[in-house]
Amino acid sequence: VPLRARGDGDVFEPGRHRRRWRRRPAPGRAGVGATIVTSLAALTPSPATATPVGPALLLNESAETDSGLWSVSGAWARTDVEMAHGGDWAFSDSPGVPYAAGTVAALSLVQPLVLPPAPWLQLQFWQRLDLGAGDSAQVQISTNGADWITIAAEPATRNLAWTVRTVRLDSFAGQILWLRFVLSTDSDPVTVGEGWQLDDITVQAVPLPVTLRPGLTIQDNDDATLW
Repeated sequence: VPLRARGDGDVFEPGRHRRRWRRRPAPGRAGVGATIVTSLAALTPSPATATPVGPALLLNESAETDSGLWSVSGAWARTDVEMAHGGDWAFSDSPGVPYAAGTVAALSLVQPLVLPPAPWLQLQFWQRLDLGAGDSAQVQISTNGADWITIAAEPATRNLAWTVRTVRLDSFAGQILWLRFVLSTDSDPVTVGEGWQLDDITVQAVPLPVTLRPGLTIQDNDDATLW
């Protein structure tokens, strides 16, 4: 006798025990935070299926402690004098005072980052800016520690609200990368501002997916000869 169903709830067969079921939701109806598995096939990789791997943090700097990861020139320093994005501490090019005219000051990683051959690499940081005319904030990278290129710049900007900035680094995958944040100011003392504050600096990578051995299934997890 065919099974009969009533919407979301019971599936039953005359004369036999009831089994619970739930209707497969329409696209976009899964609910907040829910992960829906619609069949066992969704858990069983097909041959040579690429399994994605979650993001890896290559750099995670909150400025809450002296991590020893940075060298400074000019007046750059960790500070709790100015408002931080998260916690109590942030980096500032001139803590508590306007920056000096006619200077180049840098916050630089002491050691380079080793970027994996990942298809997705991202630098992200939070910033506050108050820069006068002729002055600029620059994010620079180098593959040899000597020759620098600017990958992001903020000229003559005033935005004292914490905002996030994201820079993709995909084109440098598989390389060694030095990173620094540079404040460059002109010689006019009238156009100085509060400067550049940085917080919660991260570099993330999504590694290349892992390709499973053809024929590997969920049941193979218990096969000790595979490991």
